[in-house]
Amino acid sequence: MTPAHTLPGEYFTSPDILAEELRGIFRRNWVCVDRADRLAQAGDYLLADVGEQSVIVLRDGSGQLRHCTTSAGTVAPDCARSRTAGYERRFSAPITLGRTGLTAA
Repeated sequence: MTPAHTLPGEYFTSPDILAEELRGIFRRNWVCVDRADRLAQAGDYLLADVGEQSVIVLRDGSGQLRHCTTSAGTVAPDCARSRTAGYERRFSAPITLGRTGLTAA
């Protein structure tokens, strides 16, 4: 059996390695943030931080999933500042949700 090895500590603390991972992984690929069935009805939403971006994913008034991104920590609508998922009929947020079929306060 081959002995196991761990990554050197700098892989967990180096700003240069973090920057390379952000460029090579989070900015180039789709990243799964949850399951679509968790957002079953219009107004269901979830918040996630992905790399340097905050993402809100919501089910719009026509049943479609929509997403918006912005700088980490600034996407949360007022109703969701203390939770990472929930239901809202209306959003008051510092982002443009586009044509979601939901109303903005």
